[in-house]
Amino acid sequence: KSKRDLMLQELNENPPEPSAATKHFAEQESKKAEGMEAARSQIRQTSEVESLPIDYFTKQGEAEMEAKAKEARELSESHMPIGIAYFTKKAAEDKIVSEASLRQLSEQESSVATRHFAKIAAEKEAKATEAQAEEDDVMPAAIQHFTVADRAKKEKKRQSIAAMKENPPAMAAGQ
Repeated sequence: KSKRDLMLQELNENPPEPSAATKHFAEQESKKAEGMEAARSQIRQTSEVESLPIDYFTKQGEAEMEAKAKEARELSESHMPIGIAYFTKKAAEDKIVSEASLRQLSEQESSVATRHFAKIAAEKEAKATEAQAEEDDVMPAAIQHFTVADRAKKEKKRQSIAAMKENPPAMAAGQ
């Protein structure tokens, strides 16, 4: 065998000591792999989170705004004079009756083709709402996780502020 082959055989049998940088980066890589495996196992151990619909938070916000509007309306109606309340209620009833009579008059005066295409449009709209209801849009897990956590944190702050309003902390001496 040649001298070169002997040197290669010796290097394969007894490799040289790796450099400090190589050792450092190999150690970093192994720590990173261990951390990732620990995170994966932790995720596997957690229970399955129920998926929320894509418009869950929108509906929740709308319900909250509706409740606030209802509360404001009830407050204003409780302080409203009797005459104004009577005529406001009468105006709402008259508006409903006039819209119904206009709709009926429009249907009577419309052509057969207009009625036909209005019927088709109403059927399409009904099918679209059914399809949308059947379609199960699910919120992405990451968005759900962080949004739910943020909402919980904000709700906790809101509750602590409400508690402080009901039972304020003691004033400092000298105030």
